[in-house]
Amino acid sequence: MDGIREHHRRRLDLADIVRAALHVARARGDTRLEALARRLLMRLADGAFRLAVIGRTNRGKSTLMNAVLGAPYLPTGSLPVTAVVTTVRYGSHAQALVRRRNESIAARVPLAEICRFVAEASAERSHLQVPSVEVQVPAEFLRQGVEFVDTPGVGSDWDVSGRS
Repeated sequence: MDGIREHHRRRLDLADIVRAALHVARARGDTRLEALARRLLMRLADGAFRLAVIGRTNRGKSTLMNAVLGAPYLPTGSLPVTAVVTTVRYGSHAQALVRRRNESIAARVPLAEICRFVAEASAERSHLQVPSVEVQVPAEFLRQGVEFVDTPGVGSDWDVSGRS
């Protein structure tokens, strides 16, 4: 966790620099630079350290994440399962927030039903046009602001060097 503390410290240092730039922009009347500084401060305030898990199709990305989290929160299987980007964040209780294309409010669903919305073979996922799912779980590893991003697998004709 020392790396995460260092990340937070550097983020705070960067926020101080951006705040100074914001004051300079405001003093000069540069509204474009002021707006940019405000957007940067908002992103820094988010505070998440996102770790994307990327790899070939059906190679255990979700299984690895479940092992780190200490429980089988994400669906796994012998066939490719994850078909949408799934972000895993800390939450006081396990739940999923399902986002549908062209809708601003996510639907809360029990975590036990997540496979219906992320599975490659799910007709319901396709019908509902689900581009992403957010999973909230009470895993201590995530409490420090770490977020996992589970991704659909890269095609089987691709290797880690990018060559087919």
